[in-house]
Amino acid sequence: MEKNIINFINYSKVELTMTSIFRDILLFFLWILIGGILSFRLKVFLTVGFIYMGTVGIMGFYYMKKKCTWGMSMYSGLYGIGSAAALFAISYSSLRLLTGGSIWVLFMYIIVFVFCCVCFILNIWNRIKKDVYGKNGGKPNLIFVYLGSGAGMLLAPIIFSNFNNNQAFTFLAFAFLFIGIMYTMSSYLLLTAYMQKKYS
Repeated sequence: MEKNIINFINYSKVELTMTSIFRDILLFFLWILIGGILSFRLKVFLTVGFIYMGTVGIMGFYYMKKKCTWGMSMYSGLYGIGSAAALFAISYSSLRLLTGGSIWVLFMYIIVFVFCCVCFILNIWNRIKKDVYGKNGGKPNLIFVYLGSGAGMLLAPIIFSNFNNNQAFTFLAFAFLFIGIMYTMSSYLLLTAYMQKKYS
């Protein structure tokens, strides 16, 4: 089993550059800006986003400079999960413009978020056990990502309940939730960081 993990570690190394980190920061703040505008809580979104991405960005620059492999994987995983959370917030904000929002809808979003993160991590763990990364390089299967995102969407039927009321905002809610679910795939990088720290 340890050999399988080493194969996975060798395959899943993350390389960071100043350009890639700055690009991540700019994209993250674009999501935050959109979410703040749609929710009419721009200051809250910017404050939380600045604290989160500021901390994660500093971590990325630090581990990039140190050339710490597990640290770079940790940064990438946290950036991806944070971006997914921001996209979920945008989707939820779009729904609030239709329905006014409710605790039940927010609860559904949290369930979908956790479910997708866990499923992507379990998929990677299953691929490690099968030594996919040692046999054929473990090329990512984008079809699985899209199917996984679609399966996640099935857990949130509330997205479609008000489609006839306002198609534009419902489409925004659908699109940003779908993209957010795809970003939850980054959760596997936290597993990568753990494996790299433990076995490298």
